[in-house]
Amino acid sequence: MTTYRLFPSTQGPSTPTTYSGNFLAGVAFEVTAFGSWFEGFWWWVPTSGDTGAQQFVLWELVTTAAGVQVPGGSVTSGQLVAGQWNYVPLPAPVALTATVPYVAVTGWHASAGFSETNSQFGAGEPYAAGITSGPLTAYSDNGGGNPPPNHWYNQGAFTVATADPTSMVPNEGSDVSSNFWMDVQVSDTAPTGSSCRLWPGMPVPLYTIEDTAANFTLATEFTLSQPCTLDNIWFYSPPGTSQLPTECGIWQVASQTLVPGTDNPAPAWSGAAASGWVSCGYTGLALPPGDYKVAVFNGAATPDMWNLATINYWSDGPGGNGITVGPLSAPDLAAATSPGQGSYDAGQVFRWPGTYAANSAPCYWVDVEVTAATAPPPPPPKSGLVTFFP
Repeated sequence: MTTYRLFPSTQGPSTPTTYSGNFLAGVAFEVTAFGSWFEGFWWWVPTSGDTGAQQFVLWELVTTAAGVQVPGGSVTSGQLVAGQWNYVPLPAPVALTATVPYVAVTGWHASAGFSETNSQFGAGEPYAAGITSGPLTAYSDNGGGNPPPNHWYNQGAFTVATADPTSMVPNEGSDVSSNFWMDVQVSDTAPTGSSCRLWPGMPVPLYTIEDTAANFTLATEFTLSQPCTLDNIWFYSPPGTSQLPTECGIWQVASQTLVPGTDNPAPAWSGAAASGWVSCGYTGLALPPGDYKVAVFNGAATPDMWNLATINYWSDGPGGNGITVGPLSAPDLAAATSPGQGSYDAGQVFRWPGTYAANSAPCYWVDVEVTAATAPPPPPPKSGLVTFFP
């Protein structure tokens, strides 16, 4: 296992910036490899800095002024130590989705000030190209060479609107390219026994459009490199819709038939329509290595807009090189089995999704969660004794 940080061998300032009042500070970053895990927060406390317990929160950055907390990405520290980096691990690592912008945040209301070093992330400054450490990348500011997506704001995320890091994502970037000395730790190895999804740690899919799929079947092709158990079929139910899929299942690509036991004609989804990611659970259902499609179908009597799509996701977007998370993979457009990745069916019943949206390579945000099967223990060794019979 390899872990990565932004500032593994760099110390912050010994003297805090003079400030009294509410403050949230953070660092905006992404991971560039699927199968990366967020393990915890590092926070530099100056020699005379505040050592009281602080809360740390991981946010997905959705727009300049809005974000969504990542489930499982919040933790409160114990007493901190001045004059050093303090590591605050999450109770359990959180899987991240590649190319999604995240912000690691802490906040406080105090008169002790905070760590700040200006002129760090702009053109001609030390981190003008951002910071890259394995799959971990911190953005530059908008004047540097690796700004956040859509140039939402400069690096050095902050706000003075609140001291509570759970209440909002920092909605401003430093106009002096500040480093507030927040660091994060990610790993390239999944915890033992953990499940795998294509899009974990991403509460809201980005760059989506409203789709008009009516009664369609929508699918994502995936492969398994080893035997796995099926845990959940996931679907993103967008704001503003009143309908959830009325059926879901796993199709075998070679035979174009449903895997026995996976077809659920009345899914008990984990949440309501318009609530974001919802799951349909399975127990003890084995999937051998192979090529599959996870699919959902909306058979509502009066179909309405019920799904989103991200155009060109599997060609020019984040899935353009495929996705691999442990034994679970999703091929890109070129590697997918005909008729292609992001396929669908326009029939009025749940059928093999054998039609491809030509020239758009859409992602319909249908996900699957699996756990690698545990190999059976080897048989006990023979005793080596020989019994003779007359």
